[in-house]
Amino acid sequence: MKFYGIAEAAEYLGLSISGLKHHLYPERNLCPIRVGEGRVLMFTQEMLDTFLANRRRPGRPRKDETIS
Repeated sequence: MKFYGIAEAAEYLGLSISGLKHHLYPERNLCPIRVGEGRVLMFTQEMLDTFLANRRRPGRPRKDETIS
């Protein structure tokens, strides 16, 4: 199992660090693992892949997508 820090996770997802923090705090789309005394935030590759698969993209939905 591979672990990523905030900067590495942001790069993996194609986001800026502030963009990643937006998904952590106001949106709560990601739940990181807190490690150690300093409470360092870590992410597993599975978490990041799940986030990418479920991520909503801004803009108009495609014709084949149904709106619930």
